[in-house]
Amino acid sequence: MFVAGVIISALMYFFGNKSEKVPQNDNYTAGEYPEEWGVDADRFNYSYAFYQPFKEMFEPLLKTVSLDDFLQI
Repeated sequence: MFVAGVIISALMYFFGNKSEKVPQNDNYTAGEYPEEWGVDADRFNYSYAFYQPFKEMFEPLLKTVSLDDFLQI
């Protein structure tokens, strides 16, 4: 059984479909191209502008408080 499994695995490896290079930001779609579905690729990447809401939320505070001023005290 073990030898048969190794042979079948080797046949699948050598004669099966070859892998293709997928960009790192295309990991959500598992190598499929969102353009084929008619949608933008950024929609499927949750790390795209991930911290933007936090930046907008804390921007007024960061304008008034300076870390440099705090450390010089």
